[in-house]
Amino acid sequence: MKLKAFSTAAIIAGCSILTPMVVWSQPSPTGSREPGFWQPEVNVDPNQPVTVIISNQTGLPLTYNSYSASVSGERIIDDRDLPANGTAQVNVGISSELADIASINIYNADGAVLLYDFNARGNQVTVRVRLRLEDSTEEPDLAVYIDENGRVYAF
Repeated sequence: MKLKAFSTAAIIAGCSILTPMVVWSQPSPTGSREPGFWQPEVNVDPNQPVTVIISNQTGLPLTYNSYSASVSGERIIDDRDLPANGTAQVNVGISSELADIASINIYNADGAVLLYDFNARGNQVTVRVRLRLEDSTEEPDLAVYIDENGRVYAF
């Protein structure tokens, strides 16, 4: 009897591991946004050129780089400096092809904890970079990510 119950439990556990599960925190295919982790901040048209304006409002020097990967190839831009209170423009090339993504990494060499605020007008995305207050519970941001559907995330 115990062997039968154990076998049944093992089969159910095995099937649940192998069965794909819906991840509720992922955005819907329509691009709508809902509260919660890993939701897009703004949306852009992936079939048009995308410009990301980085506005450094930390009072500290930052470094940034960008990476675009697509079925047609990949491009990596070397680290570039962004002075305190400066701005930088990054042109991103993506399309609506599957796995065509872009990532912009923004960081401070001394390890300051950063937060991003987003604003989009058409395909121009402004990322305001600010320092996280010590008593803040907001999760720090490390990169701007744009997927093949034009959804822009911070993570």
